[in-house]
Amino acid sequence: NGKGDYTINFTTPMSNANYAVALAQNGTVSSRTLFMVHSQDLDFPTLKTTSALRVLACVSDNNIQLDLSDASVVIYQ
Repeated sequence: NGKGDYTINFTTPMSNANYAVALAQNGTVSSRTLFMVHSQDLDFPTLKTTSALRVLACVSDNNIQLDLSDASVVIYQ
């Protein structure tokens, strides 16, 4: 979607959008690098549907988006 803005599309849709998400990154750009599910607080629409999940990587001090070199996402339903 753009720098640090990822949409993960599911090949097989989830039965509902009430799934848990675990995010991890290897290494940091700064000590305040965040990797999170998009939220309304960051002026982005939340996208957690049965067919996709939208996540964001940014530096928390100033909300500048950045691409991660190594990121992992685990989803539990």
